Amino acid sequence: MRARVNGIEVAYTDEGKGSPLLFVHGFPLSRGTWEKQVMAFRPDHRVIAPDLRGLGESGVRAGSVSMNQYADDLFALMQHLDDTIMPISESEALARAIPAAQLKLIPKAGHLVAFECSEAFNGILKAWLD
Repeated sequence: MRARVNGIEVAYTDEGKGSPLLFVHGFPLSRGTWEKQVMAFRPDHRVIAPDLRGLGESGVRAGSVSMNQYADDLFALMQHLDDTIMPISESEALARAIPAAQLKLIPKAGHLVAFECSEAFNGILKAWLD
């Protein structure tokens, strides 16, 4: 799927139904990083996995890209999809509970994002969501 946000076309995966989860890859990867998580969580959740600006199948404009721009793009994509994901307070609690998963919170977007996490992440997140 594709959406036009902030002047670029963002490619993303959007599968499943239920409470939404947003998975964001790190540099220089793509949304394909989250294939196993998409398959694991789509039976019970709406799983959204975008390609960040300039990576994977998403577009980019001339110039450098900042973390703030990535956050703006994620926020705009979620607005485009007319959905919300995990509340900030829950995101922060989960990020603290799974430090080895390298979870980070993008404050401007207000969403939990996970960068290059281990296989154990699936089991821990599933247990936490139940």
